[in-house]
Amino acid sequence: MLSLQSYGNAALKLYENGYIPIPIKPLTKRPIISDWPNIKKDYNQIENLSSKYPHAGVGVLLNDLIAFDIDILDETLCLLVKKIITSELGDTIERIGKFPKRALFYRRVGKEFRKQSSKIFNLTKGKAQLEILATGNQCIAFGTHPETKQPYQWIEDSFLDIPIQDLPSVNDKQVKNIITQTEILLRNHLEIKDVVRPIIKASTKENKREVEFKDNFLIGSAIRHIDPEDYDTWIKIGFALKKYFKDEGFEIFDNWSKYKIDGSPCPNYQNKDFNKEKWNSFNPEKIDKKYIFKLATQNGWQGGGIFEIESNTHTSIAKYLKKQFELEGPIPVYDEGELWRYNGLCWKIIPDSDLRQLVHELDQKKTKSGKLIQVSKQFIDGCLYELMSMCSEPRFFEDQPMGVNCKNGFLQMSYDKKPKLLDHDPNHKQRFVFDAKWNDEDFVFPGYLRKLINGCFMSLDEIIKIQLIRLIQQILGVSITGIATKLSTPI
Repeated sequence: MLSLQSYGNAALKLYENGYIPIPIKPLTKRPIISDWPNIKKDYNQIENLSSKYPHAGVGVLLNDLIAFDIDILDETLCLLVKKIITSELGDTIERIGKFPKRALFYRRVGKEFRKQSSKIFNLTKGKAQLEILATGNQCIAFGTHPETKQPYQWIEDSFLDIPIQDLPSVNDKQVKNIITQTEILLRNHLEIKDVVRPIIKASTKENKREVEFKDNFLIGSAIRHIDPEDYDTWIKIGFALKKYFKDEGFEIFDNWSKYKIDGSPCPNYQNKDFNKEKWNSFNPEKIDKKYIFKLATQNGWQGGGIFEIESNTHTSIAKYLKKQFELEGPIPVYDEGELWRYNGLCWKIIPDSDLRQLVHELDQKKTKSGKLIQVSKQFIDGCLYELMSMCSEPRFFEDQPMGVNCKNGFLQMSYDKKPKLLDHDPNHKQRFVFDAKWNDEDFVFPGYLRKLINGCFMSLDEIIKIQLIRLIQQILGVSITGIATKLSTPI
């Protein structure tokens, strides 16, 4: 007697609902036929397969159908990942194999895409990963799970009840967004295990250090969470260590280069002489210890509590966000009703959507007090209000030096001196970059512009001509220097 959920009984009903059923070898996840990726949505082909493999398990071909496979054995985290998916895409049909692992199914819209997945996180209860199975994959619908020896279970409805056109939709952009949110969630719950590694000894000689983070232990602790195997990362960490420790930092750099995060030897390590030669070639300017802290926190480093969130209050979240901004540059400034951030050339408004996303990414993160952060619209509004209060600097942009913010630096101007090109600096308080580079040879009125203006006023009295040319020069000067009056209430 055929099972109600065998291929012989289920295949044609699945075909009617818009799915492409695949016969699966019993007690496995493998299709019986080798050419399964080429099965078409063809009644005769499905009927023939149904007659030939009536007792087979049932899989479905993925392409128009997309499967979110939550491969997580921690029940709480599994449900949190499910929440991320359903919050983005809506509720859908759900199949469970080895509990609490589960798969959620959606209908693809837009361009085809192939399998995508989050990074793998090794948690207390084992591997944790989200896989999005798509074109080129298949997924089990009905049958017996090879490990549990129990039938796959559906939460309420299944493919037999819901046609594919009635499933909620998903596109490639949403998939990438869900993967990002999942990785943030899993990384925040990652427990860093102590690994036996050589002690990195920092120099005890006193030098003048930068104002923030004077304790050398922080840097030694942070780089233990950074893998030296990636060449670009290896070079940047070397720059940062040399800028902070000067030449005394070489031993730290060399010791760090020998071992990966898990304590195993780094395959890229050559020898001490090679590293010394590289170290001597380093001439760091912009990269500093903040890069180390930023990279380490992305890998789960807590910095002895410095980067932990104290509690789930608006104020604690705002303080945490402010610290994160400090890792990348000057603290943002709240002025004229906007939050501004320095990008290395000028100050730019941080879009509201970006700010809200920063808080969104903290959803379900565990705080130092042990409480979980639960994000809502009102919660985000409260956190951002506190952040803006902490960063408030009224009339910040009113007191700025006179000059032009060019692509190659800030051209400082004065009434009695020749213009001087300075390096870009947040204290110049510039909010745009003039799309040109300054060259000292351009100090004289350029030829073509001079000919144009002289030609326009050729027939006028000389005094009037000079006055009009000065007016045009002043208008151009006001434009490129950004000098203007901003009305508090537009007319």
